[in-house]
Amino acid sequence: MAPVGNGKTRLAVSGLLPLWSRARVLILDVKGSYPELQVGVVRSDFPGRLIRERDDHGRRWYRVIVPKEVEEGRRVAYRCLARAYNERNWVVYCDEVVKLSRPRPEGYGLGAILDQFYLDGRYRPVTLIAGTQRPANVPQAVLDQPTHLYVGPLHDEYRASRGGEVLGDRHLRDELKRLQRFDWLYRYAPDNSYQTLRYGADHPGGA
Repeated sequence: MAPVGNGKTRLAVSGLLPLWSRARVLILDVKGSYPELQVGVVRSDFPGRLIRERDDHGRRWYRVIVPKEVEEGRRVAYRCLARAYNERNWVVYCDEVVKLSRPRPEGYGLGAILDQFYLDGRYRPVTLIAGTQRPANVPQAVLDQPTHLYVGPLHDEYRASRGGEVLGDRHLRDELKRLQRFDWLYRYAPDNSYQTLRYGADHPGGA
């Protein structure tokens, strides 16, 4: 979670997803032409468990470009999420989870199935990596359930306070306000530990 320009997409695509370089990765792309997301084999729908096609790096990474028209986009995104959840052993990355979860017509209205990933995805097993620009309008399970949570600088008082709540400690709002571009406050939920790190400064630009 970070404002535009702090490199959340780069953190996910270049920092986190490579941890699953041998896994089946599904990227739900609601941006379409964003440079940082030009990875994986482009598909128009869910690739399915039997697909053997690999990207230029030999990875089973697949990027589905979600149609911008709400009803068609909802059908495509829901089918992808439902099949990944039911097939198991998928890593799903949603670069802007608010677009997927927000009720129609502003979004695709898929908050319920996203909740399923967070509430019992660990036991399927399926992994959901979700990004957003701000803590408002995000499904509560997306904020409450993650094992790993990265929050970038939030200099606005309200957003910093909300970010502190998301991290489980309102007093962290001052720490979030002190963060600089490309800084991240990382929380590991099982032991509620925190760490400040920096990622993306070597490649400025990007969301």
